[in-house]
Formats: sequence, C-alpha cells, structure tokens
Amino acid sequence: MTRITVFDPALADNAGNASSNLGDIIITRSVDRVLAELFSGADVARVSTHTPPTQALLEQALDADLNLIAGTNLLSSHVVRYNQWKLFDDPLHHANPPFLEAVLCGVGWWQYQDEPDAVTRWFYDRVLARTGPHSLRDAYSLGHLSRCGLGELYNTSCPTLWQLQGRQTAREGNAKVCLFTLTDYSRNAADEDLIRTLVRLYPEGIVFFPQGSHDLDYISSLSAFAECRNHIELLGHSPASLDDLAGRASWDYVGTRLHAGIWSLEQGHSSLILCVDNRAREIARETGLAVVERGDMTGIEHWHAGRHDGVGSIALPLDAIGRWKQRLHDFCERRVMRRRNDIGDVSAPSRAEGLRINFGWVGRAREGWVNVGIAQAQLGEIEFCLADPLPFADASAAVVCASHVLQRLERNGALRFLEECRRILRPSGVLRLAVPDLCWLVDGYRAAFDAARDAMSEGQATGGADVIARHEYAVINLVDQLCRHVPGGEMLRFWRRSPLPAAEYVMATNGVEAVRSLIALQLQDAAGEGGAGPAPGAHMSGASARPSFMQRLKYAFAPGKYPLPASAQPDAANARLGRFRTSGEPHLWMYDEVSLGLLLRQAGFADVTRRTATESAIPGFSSYALDTCNDGSTYKPESLFVEAVR
Repeated sequence: MTRITVFDPALADNAGNASSNLGDIIITRSVDRVLAELFSGADVARVSTHTPPTQALLEQALDADLNLIAGTNLLSSHVVRYNQWKLFDDPLHHANPPFLEAVLCGVGWWQYQDEPDAVTRWFYDRVLARTGPHSLRDAYSLGHLSRCGLGELYNTSCPTLWQLQGRQTAREGNAKVCLFTLTDYSRNAADEDLIRTLVRLYPEGIVFFPQGSHDLDYISSLSAFAECRNHIELLGHSPASLDDLAGRASWDYVGTRLHAGIWSLEQGHSSLILCVDNRAREIARETGLAVVERGDMTGIEHWHAGRHDGVGSIALPLDAIGRWKQRLHDFCERRVMRRRNDIGDVSAPSRAEGLRINFGWVGRAREGWVNVGIAQAQLGEIEFCLADPLPFADASAAVVCASHVLQRLERNGALRFLEECRRILRPSGVLRLAVPDLCWLVDGYRAAFDAARDAMSEGQATGGADVIARHEYAVINLVDQLCRHVPGGEMLRFWRRSPLPAAEYVMATNGVEAVRSLIALQLQDAAGEGGAGPAPGAHMSGASARPSFMQRLKYAFAPGKYPLPASAQPDAANARLGRFRTSGEPHLWMYDEVSLGLLLRQAGFADVTRRTATESAIPGFSSYALDTCNDGSTYKPESLFVEAVR
C-alpha cells in the first residue's frame, strides 16, 4: 500500500483540531480529490502546517512514499523571519532540514516579496524534491521558486479551481441575497462602504461568512455593521456553515476571502472576489477569475449588473495540470521502488565489540556512540578538554571518530591526541579524522584569484562584483581561522553583509556551518540585537573600547601617572587574547593528505586511507550521518577525510 503524508493546512495542530481559517479546509478538500484520483486506497497520514511536528511525525514522513504539501501561502522569501510552513521549533534547523523530498500541490508565495534570500534558497533546495514535480498556484510563485534551483515546476493554478473550467465569470441570475466576507488581518476603511453597498444591492439581506476566527470580531467593530444590523445574517465560524450554505438555493458571493469565493463558484453561484493580496490578483490574471480591487464600489455595481469587464469564463492550464498529475504518479512510483531496495546497515554495536567514540565540535551526538563534546558539551555528550588524557581504558574502543578537532591543537598537541587515540583503540580498530583540507582551500583560492584577476584586467567594475567577492571570501576561508583574534573574525564580518555577497559560493564552501551562522545573524537582527560585529581593535566581544592613541602614548611614558583601565592594559589584553587563542575557535594548524598521513604514521598508525564523507571501513557508517547532512551532501564541504588502522 502506498504511504502518503500530507502536510495539511486544514489542521490547526497535530492533535486533530481544525484550522481557524475555514479556507484551509476548502483547500484540503480539493487536494483530497487529487489524492483519491491518483492514489486510490493509499494510506494517508496528515501533519499540520501550522504547528511544528514532533520528531516521531517527521520520522513517519521520512518513511513515507510521498510527502505532499497541500496548497496555500506556504512559500516565503525569508523563511527565518516569516514562514507559514511551521516545520521546526528551532529556526536553526532550516540549515539542515529533513530530506523529505516533498512535492508541492498548488502552493503559492506569501504576498509580494523580494527574491528569496540565501538561507531560503538553501532550505527549499533541500526539503523539497529537487527535480519536482511541483504544482504552483501562479506564475509569480513559480518564478520565485525557480530561483531556488528547483526543477520541473508547473503553473497549475490552485487545486480549488480545477473543477471550474469554463465556469462563467459574469454575474448570472437575479439572486436577492449576497454571501460576503471580510478579512480581519487586512482591515480597511473600504469595508464600511462594502457593507452599505451590498445592503443596497441585495434587498433580501446579506449573509456574513466568518472564514477566519477573528472575522466576527472585526465586523462587529464596524459602524456600518451597527447601521445595517437588521439586514445582516451572521453565520457561525464552523465548517458546518459551509454545509448550511450548500443547501441554500440562490445567492451571490462578494468578499475579500479568496477561497470562500471559489467555493461559492464550485457550488454553482456567481462570485466576485475583492483583491487584498497577491493571491486573487495573480490567479485572476491567469485564469480569468472575476476580481476587482478592494474599494472599487463601481466595479462591484457593474458586476452586479452583469457587466463584468474581464474574460467571460475561467480558463485553466489543463495541460500543465495533466502533466503534473502524471509526473506526480510517476515520481511516487519511482520513490517506492527506490526506497524498497534501499536498506542500509543500521546495526548498533554490542559492548563486546568495543566502544564507538565520537569526538565532535558542533554537537553532532549520535545514538550508539559515546559522544564527546569539545570545550562545551551539548545534550547527549560528555564534556572533555583535549589537553587531558582521553578518559577511556586501553584497547576499549573499536572506532574513534574526530571531526574537525585536530586543527584546533598545536602540532605537538595533535600528535599527543593521536597517540591517545591509538592507545584506546583495539587492534585493527579504526580512527577516522575530518579536518579542513589545506589543498582544497588553496585550490579554491587559486581559482577565485584567477577569476578575480581576469575580471580586473577586463575592467569589470560592476559585472565582476560577485567574482571579486568570491576572491575575498576565498582568502578569508583560507586565512581567517588561523589568525583571528576576535570571535567570528573576518568571516563573521563577511557573513553580516546584507545582501550576502557570493552567497551560493559561501554556502557551497562552508555548508551547514555558514547557513546556521546566517540564520543566527538574521534572528539576532530580528530581535534588535544586530550590529557590525566586533569593532576594529577589540580583542573579544564584550571588551571595553580601545584606548585612544594619546592615552596609550601617555601610558608608555608614565604608566604610574596615566594608567589605562585594567581591562585595557597590555597584560590584561594579552591574557584575553591568550584565552581566546586557546579556546578552540581559532585553528592552530592545517593539514593536507600528505602531512596528515605522515602525522598518523608518526603516531603509530598503519593503513592510512583517504575517504569521502560517506565512504568508510566502519560498518554501517553512512547510516549515522556523522559527516553528511540530512540530504546526503557533505556537512563540511571543505573537509579532508582520512582513516587509519591501529
């Protein structure tokens, strides 16, 4: 049986409560029709898009044959600042999202926005199926998503419209009652005129449908509502109101809620939607859906008189809808076959086989391992200082992994650490190391240098800006962590720029580490704590302002008469700098394949072999994703991976 997870806007939470926006329920009903058509009998699970799912729900989705995102305004240009798809409690998880290979069904962009930022492009490229097929609500949404590097995008319009091909857009009949809506989160003085206009046009009264949970409070606050109260029927905020309306014989719809209007068309009633955001405006541009701008009372009266200025009937992109449906079915079938044949070794070692020890710097604890956090342990880790002997018995470990640890030690300290690793390993035990690859960094610098030199020689002042930024960052990436004297160093200063220069190059170079830092900076700025980073000359964040030249000159000639503040005196400054240089953040040495191999042999190891992020002599290594992201890409792309045998 095909297993499908629907990320469902109709659920307010994952306890089964309905969304407070009844338009979400209308959308889900349309998506369910698509599922019934393409995957009859499938086992369908549902996850709310309004509440972050539990880890168990995410694991269920990862095990599904298809993850389908039901259409609504879930896409955004700035997923850290505002994201309607609530996938995580912690925004930092946008840097390494679960590899859902999710597919979009009629999803659109939240309002008119600028182009997607670097973090957003990274996030969508990893959580969504990279080759599609994705169904977008309109060309505007498709254009923005295409900038995120995703392929096979289809402009299908919203699934709520898919049964309305050829439906007349001008008002038909002579209904004496009007169903209307207002939008509480988009309040406007024109809503007062709308109520008075509809009361005048519909002699038997108007019926208010509160699609949103606060719409009743909003209409109650309007003076026009008090004036016309005897002519207004208020429906309850409940899905049952839709069933009640469906049984009524004759009415028109006029209002600001898009999906209430589309649902009215589906029920066979004339409908006019008032534009309050990009959704109705973009859909109408492409399908002929009857809309007028909010506040256009003349346009409403013309439509009421049967003189709608738009096209006569709804015209849907039927070819795109048909292709997307077929490609979705094929995508699911391919995924089913691939997943059924993709079974890895996830066996955990027994105590008799020896310990698996994982030294890490960024809190990447894994079940089945003894996880050791360097300098500052996180949940599930043992805290340990690398200057101390390793706290494990001789020959107690079958595997030792140390990811981006060795470069934080001086050369003699690195040798002592490797000798300690050999001591605790059993005979034939495996040591796996990951360090920044000096050769890779130098090659990257040379390529960026050559491109920048060519750009300058050709006089590219503006067209070469990205090339020059790549060169600057290549230098920073090679040098900064070796010589920085303040937290974050020049790399942090570069990351703080907005917009980030050469963003794709930065993220391809430093991977999740860079993206997490960019997210943290965005969160800091959103909280009003942003800034330009440590001031030039400051030795550490939180350090007092640097004394002026005259203050330092006086101190040099007469330190007793003109003392500097204690925190600014040379001894204090040197102590701060010394603590920082040994804190583990700066890199104290760099390695390439040759120098690391020689150091391992000096420590007594044999059979030194270069590996990739996924290759290893350690059984079942790839299943632990120690060196990979959730999508299978390398966690730190600049890494050199080497294994050696005791």
